[in-house]
Amino acid sequence: QLTNSYVYGSSERVGSVIGCNSGNMTAIYSDAIVVSESDECGGLIGLLTGTGANTISRCWFDGSVQGLKQTGGMIGNVAMGTKTIQHCLVTGCVKTTENSRTDKNGQTGGMIGSVPNNTKQTLTVTIESCLTTGDVVDGYSNETCGGIIGYRGETNTVNITDVYTAYAKEKNWGIGTQSNTNLVDNSIIVQIKEIDNIKSDIVYDEENGIDLNYSAWIARKNDVPVPTCFVGSIVAEEDTVEYQGGKVYVDTAWYDDEPNASTYEIETAHELAGLAQLVNDEGVTFNGKTINLIQAIDLTKGWTAPATATDEVEVPLNAWTPIGATNNFQGTFDGHGHEIKGVYVTGDTTKLGLFGYVNGENAMVTDLSLTNSYVEHTGATVFVGSVVGYL
Repeated sequence: QLTNSYVYGSSERVGSVIGCNSGNMTAIYSDAIVVSESDECGGLIGLLTGTGANTISRCWFDGSVQGLKQTGGMIGNVAMGTKTIQHCLVTGCVKTTENSRTDKNGQTGGMIGSVPNNTKQTLTVTIESCLTTGDVVDGYSNETCGGIIGYRGETNTVNITDVYTAYAKEKNWGIGTQSNTNLVDNSIIVQIKEIDNIKSDIVYDEENGIDLNYSAWIARKNDVPVPTCFVGSIVAEEDTVEYQGGKVYVDTAWYDDEPNASTYEIETAHELAGLAQLVNDEGVTFNGKTINLIQAIDLTKGWTAPATATDEVEVPLNAWTPIGATNNFQGTFDGHGHEIKGVYVTGDTTKLGLFGYVNGENAMVTDLSLTNSYVEHTGATVFVGSVVGYL
């Protein structure tokens, strides 16, 4: 997190976090004031380059950025390689200032200032599940000013999917100047002119075709949604729509960012729920992979399990769906001595527990405590356990 900061550059390639970047960036927040007296100025990155593949994921720029050309809310200029920008939010303002230059071409974008022509190197940019809501101002004209990209050349490939902007100019609201209006591939850009339409319901409003990937975003009360990784740090949990006194939402960003990794870390109830969704709904087995629990989790704070079988059961806010209820978990879940508290499982499926079905030569659940929990089966043939139903 970069807060309450000022970054100034008298030449090109200025960003609040990185001036010139050829690597990945994940879960970065900045509300800095960024000023450049030249080109390639970005809220987080001045120039994104390098011949390889890089991903900018779950980042949020909430400051202000001002340059002379190629100025973007997230990135000033993308030069070469295969670059992906996903689950990113820009709520800050972006401005290109007029000066004595003769080209009169600001290339100002809410997310990226410029994706230029590159005849010597391959350049492919994918922007998916992103949102820009801040002001975008080009000191020269609106021709090279866009809510997502300011300028896009004809020799590159740009893929845009599920991207939303509040930039309200009558034209060029998605992308400013292009050499050919048909250059954008797989383009789904939704302009949202009224700020009320991009508040909490943007995550849920399937009827209007708006879905910012539920697992990566969380809605806020009376404000725009944010990537889930900023809940608890930049955004108070009680300010989210899903909070409701402690309701667990699903967070799979810890996996989505690195699906080919061999180890993962989980530290919240939301991420644990994400593990259940990945196994049950998406068929991710985690075979050969390890999930590390790095701190204790309380699924429903304040709920108390019944003391005896005859006591009345109060259903908690978060009833649990077993990890492996419909598919099997084949990895290693290492609790590292931490506890999971408040697991409530009931139903007529055949395998019930924190985990339903754990199967595989090296599959295991180890070094884990389970407290204040309740498991009840209501059907016929069944395998029931507090930690695992069937191993």
